[in-house]
Amino acid sequence: MQSTGLQHLSRLSDTHLLEATASLVRQRDAQTAVILSHLAAVAERKAYRPLGYSSLHSYCVHELHLSEHSAYKHVWAVRFARRYSPVLDAIAEGRVHLAGVCELARYMTPENAAELLEAATHRTRREIQAMLAERFPKPDLP
Repeated sequence: MQSTGLQHLSRLSDTHLLEATASLVRQRDAQTAVILSHLAAVAERKAYRPLGYSSLHSYCVHELHLSEHSAYKHVWAVRFARRYSPVLDAIAEGRVHLAGVCELARYMTPENAAELLEAATHRTRREIQAMLAERFPKPDLP
């Protein structure tokens, strides 16, 4: 495993530091998609039950030690990816992040999945929220 200390990084040029950082983020995105695939299989089999967990969320928090918020995002992404498999590719390629997937999940259907994933590509959570509000306006309150 690579050292997490800052000392060795001080010897890198800015260019190499930026390249290495971008490479690590790409690797993380690919790993996130693999983790979601595994969690989807765990959820499908309910493999967390023999360990005493009543839900995938509880398993993620107490066994995998994810924060509650991170577990929430992973569970939403798993549910979503089980219905729309291109979501995993979008995550693996770094086009959409977990927070964005959680926003899209409320509006995505088989008919608009590809279009919404494309529209959400490389956007922040707030940008995705704005895009969704524009596409799916809520009626005015009386």
